[in-house]
Amino acid sequence: MANVPAVLAEVHRAATALWEGARRVPVVHYAGLAAVGMSPAAAADSGFVLQLDGNAAAAFTVRCTLEGPAHTETVEIAGRPPLTRHFQAERMSCEIRQTAEGGRLDIAVRGKSGNLSRFSTGGAGSAITVTTR
Repeated sequence: MANVPAVLAEVHRAATALWEGARRVPVVHYAGLAAVGMSPAAAADSGFVLQLDGNAAAAFTVRCTLEGPAHTETVEIAGRPPLTRHFQAERMSCEIRQTAEGGRLDIAVRGKSGNLSRFSTGGAGSAITVTTR
C-alpha cells in the first residue's frame, strides 16, 4: 500500500492535464496498484521498465497484465510519446497499439535481468505484443 499516494498523484496529474487541454500527457487507468512510484534503480533491480518514444503524431494505447505470486492486475494507458513506466511483477505481458495515422512509435522493454528489447511501429492499428519474466 506504500505506492497508493504515487498512483493517486499520477491519476490526478493526468486528469488535471486533460482538463487543461494538454496534448502530451497520457491518460492512465489502473485496475490495480502497479508499482509506478519506484526509482529507476529500484525498478531495474526488481521489475520491468516500459518506454515509448516517437513523435506526437504516434498516439497509442497500452494494456499490460502484471502477474505476481498472489495476484494479477491490469494497467491501461493511452497517450502520446514520450512515456516511461516502471512495474514490479514476476511476469509482464503488454500489448502496445498505435492508434493514430502517421508518426512512428519506438518501444523499449527492460526486463528484471537488465535485458533490453526494442520494437517500432508505424501507422494506425499496428501493434506489438511482448511478454517477459
